[in-house]
Amino acid sequence: MTQTPATLVDDQVAIVGMACRAPGGVRSPQDLRELTLSRGEAFSAFPTDRGWDLAALSGDRPVANGRGGFLDDAAGFDARFFGISPREAVAMDPQQRQLLEVSWEALERAAIDPRTLRGTDAGVFVGLHGQDYAVAAHGSRDDLVGHAMTGMSGAVASGRLAYVLGCGGPAVTLDTASSSSLVALHYAVRSLRSGECSLALAGGACVMSTESGFLGYGRQGGLSPSGRPAPFSDDADGTVWGEGVGLLVLERLADARRHGHPVLAVVRGTAVNQDGASDGLTVPSGAAQERVVASALDDAGLRPADVDVVEAHGTGTRVGDPVEVTALRAAYGAGRERPLLLGSVKSHVGHLQAAAGVISVIASVLAIRTGVLPGLRRLGTPTTRADWSGEVLEPLARTTDWPDTGRPRRAGVSSFGVSGTNAHVVLEQGDGSGPVDGAQAPDDDRLVLWAVSARTATALQTAVEELRGAAAGRSRRDVGHTLAVGRATFDHRAVLLAGPQGTVEVARGRVGDGETALLFGGRAAPAGAGRELAERFPVVATALDDVHAHLHSDGGGGETATFALQVALYRLWESWGVTPRRVAGAAVGEVAAAHVAGVLSLADATALLEARSLLGERPADRAAGPDPELDRFRATVAGLRFAPPRIPVVCGAAGRAATADELADPDRWVPRPGPVADPVAAAQVLHADGVETFLEIGPDATASAAVRTALGERVTTVPTLRGGGDEVTSVLTALGRLHVAGTPVDLAAAVGDGRRVELPGYPFEHRTYWPAPGDGGRTGATGHPLLGARDDLAGAGGLLFSGRVPARAHPWIADHRPGGGGATLPVPALVELVLRAADEVGCDRIDDLRAGDPLPVEEHRTVELQTWLGAANAGRRVVTVHSRTAGTGQPGAEGSGWELRARATVSRGAPAAGGDGSDLPDGAVPLTPAALGERLDGAGFGPDLAGLVGAGWELDDDTWVEVTLPPDVDRAGFGLHPALLTAALGAVGRRGDGSEVPARWRDVALHAEGASAVRVRITRTDGSTLRLEAVDVAGAPVLTVGAIELGRGRTVPVPSAVPDAPDRPARPVRRAAALPGASGAGATGVDVVALTGPHRRRGLRMLVRAEAADVLGLSGPDEVLGRARFKEQGFESLTGAELVNRMAARTGLALQPGLVFDHPTPDLLAGHLADELDARDDGPAPDAAPGPAPGPGPEPGSPDDPLDSEIADASLDRLMDIIDAEIGVA
Repeated sequence: MTQTPATLVDDQVAIVGMACRAPGGVRSPQDLRELTLSRGEAFSAFPTDRGWDLAALSGDRPVANGRGGFLDDAAGFDARFFGISPREAVAMDPQQRQLLEVSWEALERAAIDPRTLRGTDAGVFVGLHGQDYAVAAHGSRDDLVGHAMTGMSGAVASGRLAYVLGCGGPAVTLDTASSSSLVALHYAVRSLRSGECSLALAGGACVMSTESGFLGYGRQGGLSPSGRPAPFSDDADGTVWGEGVGLLVLERLADARRHGHPVLAVVRGTAVNQDGASDGLTVPSGAAQERVVASALDDAGLRPADVDVVEAHGTGTRVGDPVEVTALRAAYGAGRERPLLLGSVKSHVGHLQAAAGVISVIASVLAIRTGVLPGLRRLGTPTTRADWSGEVLEPLARTTDWPDTGRPRRAGVSSFGVSGTNAHVVLEQGDGSGPVDGAQAPDDDRLVLWAVSARTATALQTAVEELRGAAAGRSRRDVGHTLAVGRATFDHRAVLLAGPQGTVEVARGRVGDGETALLFGGRAAPAGAGRELAERFPVVATALDDVHAHLHSDGGGGETATFALQVALYRLWESWGVTPRRVAGAAVGEVAAAHVAGVLSLADATALLEARSLLGERPADRAAGPDPELDRFRATVAGLRFAPPRIPVVCGAAGRAATADELADPDRWVPRPGPVADPVAAAQVLHADGVETFLEIGPDATASAAVRTALGERVTTVPTLRGGGDEVTSVLTALGRLHVAGTPVDLAAAVGDGRRVELPGYPFEHRTYWPAPGDGGRTGATGHPLLGARDDLAGAGGLLFSGRVPARAHPWIADHRPGGGGATLPVPALVELVLRAADEVGCDRIDDLRAGDPLPVEEHRTVELQTWLGAANAGRRVVTVHSRTAGTGQPGAEGSGWELRARATVSRGAPAAGGDGSDLPDGAVPLTPAALGERLDGAGFGPDLAGLVGAGWELDDDTWVEVTLPPDVDRAGFGLHPALLTAALGAVGRRGDGSEVPARWRDVALHAEGASAVRVRITRTDGSTLRLEAVDVAGAPVLTVGAIELGRGRTVPVPSAVPDAPDRPARPVRRAAALPGASGAGATGVDVVALTGPHRRRGLRMLVRAEAADVLGLSGPDEVLGRARFKEQGFESLTGAELVNRMAARTGLALQPGLVFDHPTPDLLAGHLADELDARDDGPAPDAAPGPAPGPGPEPGSPDDPLDSEIADASLDRLMDIIDAEIGVA
């Protein structure tokens, strides 16, 4: 594939695809174009969901104005699409995640199937600068071990793209600060010209994971106080940082033309240099900028006057802009007849740092293609610090048409790094080959097949809807061609037929695993069958002519017509890439099947048909005696050449494939009277052999209907024609259904030629991946989201816990606004804090807790918490909780802003939970959704918090409430997530003005940890007192509260305690709460080793999926696909070894770490484990049972193994019921 460098050194490079994300909701080049032409801007307030210290940025001495250019969804990522586990995704720098999605989009915009890069010498060149995600992730509660090295390495940013796409060329990450992505483009062009790679992805990314860039540059005075950059303006007051991602798809121009890829623009020349020993390390050098422009023009073979426009670096600083204007004037000023126009996309989106250069290239390409130049925002008076005389340079004051020069449009793009590395690129208008958005090619009245696919059913629905909207006004043929050749194919598929009257969906579903067989029916074809297909598809016309050319007479009648149609239909399917693994036929259909299988040539098959016609029907039980006609038939057939079948020809009567001798037996081909042979018997044989899709080749759907009646939903039947109706519609519908069923087909051949046009890209389904705030990595970290880190206090003893509450990390707090005011920390969060602090010293109950004034939590502020746990006094301890808003305390000042929020006493000896008080009694009245909504609104709950309440009931003074956390809420570290109790209490009817809070809690005991769903019974014992019991989905107790007194939230002091001798008992041990549907690994409580036969295999399949889900960090085993490869679901060496270790611990087998790659799907691994267990059971008893491989779970049968006694004595049926209940997967 690679040519020698000598033949390529002068070849130009084309930009064939591009994709980007930028501030202001820009998710495509078209979005960027609309933003710049509308003279819009994309600046917004600092993000509140990244853990930034906003107080440090906007406190008494602000270093930034609180604004920047930020991506809308920097933390969003479709990890499952790329086969990355949630555990690994959260450890990946968001710049890597963004680059993965944008690379896919760029290739799709070029109408290149990304999967076609696998095994090629394609290269990847990525520019990155800021890599501060490691700082943001430091101290996170998330398990990042094992993935941080690759997830946070700049080198892996390019390597991961190459790995996912299968590119075998150079993969390089470059860091030259702000010039990184343009330098990456320079080296990509060099690599293509030299023949080092045949296609290249080049660009860069910037996502600011921390606020450090604003802090550092702001303290130097480089940021704009107004928050609005004004490049080349006299009013320029500094730059505005922004985020963005951009990638270009590059090919040698000759290759792009040959492949029919869109030539968006041509890269005529590039250059890179360095300031060297200039006036200062970070001071821009005008001389170096002038040199780099001259070098790029020389590389392009152009004169300065040949370039019309420059997309400048244009940061909007009072030092940098005049230096750049002076350098451009010197480099481009010679021989000009009209001024060089000067623009900068930074005036719209800010300085995107490492992505700045590639975003400038994309903006320039869009301007070249449309002939419209966006104006500079806020230009006003051009900077008086630069020389604008002589009409050499002209800043773009407004949106302007590209000047008509009578030659291709050309633009220069500059990018300069703080490191002193400069880059300049010269772009030229493309030749228009393969336009992505030009005038459509003319359509005729023909139907065109559009194939759409996705990894999930939800994404498929989105893709279909977006396609319908975007395809309006485009050539149907071009759309179909682009979908066929420029999109990867996934398991969830839909097929639409597009015609002059609109589009109709003819098939949708998920591919199956079985094989495809052809059924050749025996019913006679009507006169003229196949004529419409012959007019549309030349292969059909040719096949019909071939059959008739081999006939020596008009004999054969209906059989000949049927055979000719079947051969023609098969040739059509063959031209579309359908290669059956088995065939079957009935009557004349068996002749066609034999021909297709290679047993009979076309000449011999037609001779057989003519012989059958001359013979006529012969009953199988005809009396013996002379039959000259039958003898002549046998002699004729014996003279034909029967070859061994290339494809098995299945016989229903025999229950197997026919042998070569059986197929050559003349008596097999004697026509018999009566109805046509039933295809069901053959279909049943084929189905038993793994066939799940039956393609009927014949004039109607008779065989398909019979097979579907017999085998039902287990199979897919696809008739090529349906008897009557439009033949083209029928066959294209059949093609669509076959494709959806999973039969390999050549969609490009079926759709035919067309141009590649730009269509919507893959609809990624985002989940948020950002490190959960932790304890800062301190030695005494508790792992609790609110409690924070623990310090032992000197002197009188006791413990101090220091935590932080960023509202952005806990949306349920922001949704808690009692009385319609600001957000406050719910009192159940204080209860949770005290319970968890008590755990540290072995106390398991709260005797008394009194809450103070509500704790406000501001949207852009972080609340600091200090929880003090006193020393023991007669077995009891005092706990206090104080808070302050981060940044408000002054060192040395009295109190330092701390306010008391709660005071409690805790002790040991929580009583056992009561009975089944949470069960619904007869007569409990359901609360209507309207009634629940009214109560939750009255409690001041927003939609996230109110949405936790699923149902409610009332009877007398009792209220029952079911509350559930959604899967994306992190409950790690919590005993009982405070949002559950908060939501449940909100569903209880309020009295008075509704401003009461649960101010005093007595006799609180937590019995189980980690519940994601509970049913809560709340009993009003008097006008202002409640009693509470909560149970999990299995009905087991989770929390009991003896009394909750409603009040106004004034703290009542609790008597001080005199310390006993210090002690540190172990934490209380509680069971894990039962979870709805499924639990994670090791918690299933099922001993699969004790099972036998199919029960063991079924249990192992479920257990492997449950363990795999837990290893990957998925919400449950239903997210693990049994027959999908581990690698495609996010497993790599680390997580694979962990899964193997877990299974070794659960089964007692000695397993090798690479087992998931030897048995690459969950079901295959489960089958292997079952085989190993069966072999161990059947073999001789070993001297000593082999120990399990090292793993996190206990050895089955050990005292620590969480097997329930019920399981030990259960029957097999009962065991399977338990598995279903606990694993939740059939």
